[in-house]
Amino acid sequence: SGAPGRQPGVSPARRMGWGLAAQGNDEILKLLLPDVKGEAARRKAAFEHLSKCLARASQFIKAISVDAGDAPDDVSLNLVCGHGIKTTRRAEADLKTGGVKVTEFGSGDGKILTTSAIRDRRAEDGFKGHYMSSPIPWHSIMLFRAAHMGITKAQGFEDNLLFRLIMEEGCKRRKT
Repeated sequence: SGAPGRQPGVSPARRMGWGLAAQGNDEILKLLLPDVKGEAARRKAAFEHLSKCLARASQFIKAISVDAGDAPDDVSLNLVCGHGIKTTRRAEADLKTGGVKVTEFGSGDGKILTTSAIRDRRAEDGFKGHYMSSPIPWHSIMLFRAAHMGITKAQGFEDNLLFRLIMEEGCKRRKT
């Protein structure tokens, strides 16, 4: 079918033949869409679903890019995330083969970059400036050298979380 190339209005997943758009995956589509008869109908349904998912992902990206503003007085925005584990930062697709190659790594929990979890805008600006810039007015951020599913088991997690809760309650009592 030739090189995938750029096609306006066609998602990279579909253009590159990834996931639901992969050629030769009708057996998988039969399992996912047992009531849809015929390969063409299944591929059409898969593409429609893929388009909806990508549109929702685009909406989500726009929503999390909006400044959160100040939280109500009785809401504390606290983040616990992994840090120090090699995590994919950038990947490149080969337009001829559809293959993907990781080209850059950063610090995170192996799944999510720390800068993404924090929403640190310096990452978007090439880390110009020394101070974190996030649309989320965090009250605290706790970093643990742990993988994504192991953060709650990380050494010091329980102690630090308990201390954070005790400190927050102490601050509330001092205000009253």
